[in-house]
Amino acid sequence: MAQFQIIITAIFCIAIFSCWLVFSKGFNIGIAPIVAIGFFLLSLGLMFWVFLTPSGKNLARNYNKICNKIQLEKLKIESNYIEMIYDFKNLSTFQQVEEWDRKAQAKIGELINITNNLETELTQNNKILDYLIMGIKEQYIVFLASIVEKLQEFIDFTPNSPKEQKILLKELKQRKKELQLQKRELTANMKSIQADARLRSVYAGRDFLGIYNSNLAAHERRRIRYQKEKVLRPSEDMKAAIDRQILQIDKDMLWVERFSD
Repeated sequence: MAQFQIIITAIFCIAIFSCWLVFSKGFNIGIAPIVAIGFFLLSLGLMFWVFLTPSGKNLARNYNKICNKIQLEKLKIESNYIEMIYDFKNLSTFQQVEEWDRKAQAKIGELINITNNLETELTQNNKILDYLIMGIKEQYIVFLASIVEKLQEFIDFTPNSPKEQKILLKELKQRKKELQLQKRELTANMKSIQADARLRSVYAGRDFLGIYNSNLAAHERRRIRYQKEKVLRPSEDMKAAIDRQILQIDKDMLWVERFSD
């Protein structure tokens, strides 16, 4: 059974299950039975239309044809991309990088053309079909965009000459220094928040007369802790993000340094 027919059959099965659930499990209150019966009749009508009428069969055939075409193109593009990544990981000289860059740029141009022509190629003279394939089209565009983005990133972070290698290494080192400075400032701010919370905890539990109350102290210390955690959470998340960026820069620097004439 083809993809579109499977979808319609699944909808019909869900409608049957919904009716069984409503009428046998005590859920038949209010408008639930009307909704369940309406859903069942609608799915039954869809089954009849798709499996028995010429227009339904034609729509299902065109839908399946478009889905199969996109799936085959995605598999072809993905296979080609995997081959390019395999070649990319084995690059070691500037000349090899330059040759790979040309292939990658050509592939990027090809994928951009596919994206630009997608609207014309997939648009049908059928509003129902165009609506049904809208989601598939959008997913395909996102897929193409992700491949283009990855290839462009590989090109941008791989030098094809000693001069470009020096420039890229200098840029990465400068970026790492900026992130390390940002991390130090963030850490200092977090320590200040923690020190302030400890100091306030020491004086917790004293009323306006200076008399200590253990229950009040416990309540205030909890409140101080909650406030501290709330204030620290964004800084902790930012610090973790900075650590990830620094780690990635270290990897990028090792990658850039591997190339030679």
